[in-house]
Amino acid sequence: YQTVSFFALGLNVSTRTIFNYLEFIEEELKDSDLYVHKVQGRGIRLIGSQKDKIDLLHSLNGVEVLSTLERQLIIIQKLILEEQTLTYQKLSDYFMVSTSSITKDLEKIQHFFKKYSIQLVSDKKGTYVIGDEYHKQLCQVTYLEERLSLKKKRSEDTLQKEGEIVDGVYQIFHEFIGEYQLHVSHKYSRRMFITLIVFISRLKYGKHPYIEKDFLFEEMKYLDSYILAEELLKRICSQFQ
Repeated sequence: YQTVSFFALGLNVSTRTIFNYLEFIEEELKDSDLYVHKVQGRGIRLIGSQKDKIDLLHSLNGVEVLSTLERQLIIIQKLILEEQTLTYQKLSDYFMVSTSSITKDLEKIQHFFKKYSIQLVSDKKGTYVIGDEYHKQLCQVTYLEERLSLKKKRSEDTLQKEGEIVDGVYQIFHEFIGEYQLHVSHKYSRRMFITLIVFISRLKYGKHPYIEKDFLFEEMKYLDSYILAEELLKRICSQFQ
């Protein structure tokens, strides 16, 4: 048997996080012959046959562990796309890492946000972002590009949440490129596609870049002409009215 404090010290997390882990483990083991035995004053122990324990270890070998970058990108998603107010403890419990790791993550994210004039603010309610809509949309485009560049299945989760928008924009965008026989690089095509998705998604939630510089046309200015950019935008907007 080992105490909860023993595991908390070894994993560099709080005892509260260990109890959260145990709830998750017990839920996962409820349909197996393994279970966690708790003895007051002694600690906890995994009970079951050696074979079942080995089988469990083999099944865990296939579980992907989030990298630091992936964890930070998910936090950015929660802050920018989902506009959540987060706490260090909730993030620590969610990712099953120490609060010191979350602190380092948020320091990196704050540095990233500064490029887009977005501020990370912490108060009694938690941590959240403030900034204008234009720069938030620019930040989201970069965020999605980073996620897709990871080339893992979960990197597409954010896009899949807006499935109808993604499918509609994809079809209109590529039909437009083919119709006008535009020669667009894969890199620019992907960024343009992501930009359109962000723009339409934000409009769907009533978010508009109310400043003189237009977010979408800044990204589309490299098309052959302003007229083409305007025509593409009209087609997409009419689709999602």
